[in-house]
Amino acid sequence: MTSIIKVDNIQNSSGTSALSIDSSGNVSAEEYIQQKGLPHVVVAMGGTNAYVALTAGQVIPFNTIVNGFNTSGWNTSTYKYTAPVAGVYSCYALMLPDANMSGSIYFDINDVEFSRQFVSGRQCRTFNNVYLDAGDTCRFRIGLSDSYYDGNSSGNLHSLASITFLG
Repeated sequence: MTSIIKVDNIQNSSGTSALSIDSSGNVSAEEYIQQKGLPHVVVAMGGTNAYVALTAGQVIPFNTIVNGFNTSGWNTSTYKYTAPVAGVYSCYALMLPDANMSGSIYFDINDVEFSRQFVSGRQCRTFNNVYLDAGDTCRFRIGLSDSYYDGNSSGNLHSLASITFLG
C-alpha cells in the first residue's frame, strides 16, 4: 500500500518552518539551517578580477566571506576554518588557473594533509566529507605554482571554497 502526503511546508508544533517543498518537488531546509545557525560559509580570494600568483604548498588566501550563516568559523587572516561543533562537514574548493595544467589541491585538517586531489585542465577541485571535532581546523593548499583567477564577490567567483555542517 502506498501513502501520499501532500504538503508544501513541514513545521514543528509551535509553527516554526523546518522544510519547504517547491512545485518541482525539491526539498529545502534553508529556513531551518538559518534558524538553528548551523555553520555554512562560502569564501573567495580578494576579488580584484585578476590572476594571483600562488606558490606550491601555499595556503589558498580565501580572505573574503561571500555568503553563509554562522560564518565566524572562517578566519580571513589565516584562511582556516575552525569547526564550532563536532560533526560531519562538506568541504569544497575550486580554483581556476590561467592555463591548462596538471596540479593538485591539498585539504588539511589541523595543519596535516588529509587528502590531495590531482586535476588536469583549467579547473582544480577538491571535495571532502569529513568528521571534525569542535575546535578542529581545516584549510586548502595549492599543489602547483601558478596564477589563479580570484574573481569578485558579485557573482564572478571562479576560485572559491565552501564549508557546510551536515550534522
